[in-house]
Amino acid sequence: MGQRAKEKNVKVIYFLGEEQTELKGNEFVYLQGVDNTYESASVKQNLGLKYINNHENADFVLVCGTDTYVNIDQLLLYLKTSNGDYIGGGGLNPLFFTMDQTYYYHSGAGFILSRKALMSLSPYLETMFESWKQQCCRYHVYYLIPACDAAISFYLHHVFKNHIVIKEHTLFYACNYKGMIKNQLCCENVDYKKIIVCHYMTLDDFDDYTTLLKENC
Repeated sequence: MGQRAKEKNVKVIYFLGEEQTELKGNEFVYLQGVDNTYESASVKQNLGLKYINNHENADFVLVCGTDTYVNIDQLLLYLKTSNGDYIGGGGLNPLFFTMDQTYYYHSGAGFILSRKALMSLSPYLETMFESWKQQCCRYHVYYLIPACDAAISFYLHHVFKNHIVIKEHTLFYACNYKGMIKNQLCCENVDYKKIIVCHYMTLDDFDDYTTLLKENC
């Protein structure tokens, strides 16, 4: 996936806590003051987006975790015709959650922000996680506190819904390329060639799916 991104001139950035590791290079950004606890995933996402807003000039930014696979060719094909400012989804079995209204939750499958959406979010990113925790506690949905993708969804729907174009996409899968989540069926009849993003990918899944795409390109 990373190699294909380089071949297609798509920049990939990994955001880590401030503790230095053996990972070196311009693609690895260590965020000062951030640890590597489970909750830090939300802070890494938000401060990472802030970093991109301040240092890059991307037309679109795709955010996902390290257990998520991006089909670079399908992503670029989709973005050629997309007019969305915020794009994401949960495959054929999307999940929803209710706060004061109903918002779309992406269940780890990642999401895309346009430059316009990223600039709109930027002033909120440094304090977003704490505000999100307060919202979750207010509505007694504590399980959503670490759901950093859901927080982005909430803000964009709640604060900017009249100013940006929001798109749902069934080819952002919450499951792996076989339609499975931890050996349980999530989505039937998944067309692996059309997947844009899929989640819950093991290291073997990454290798097998990459090989499958290469063999059938």
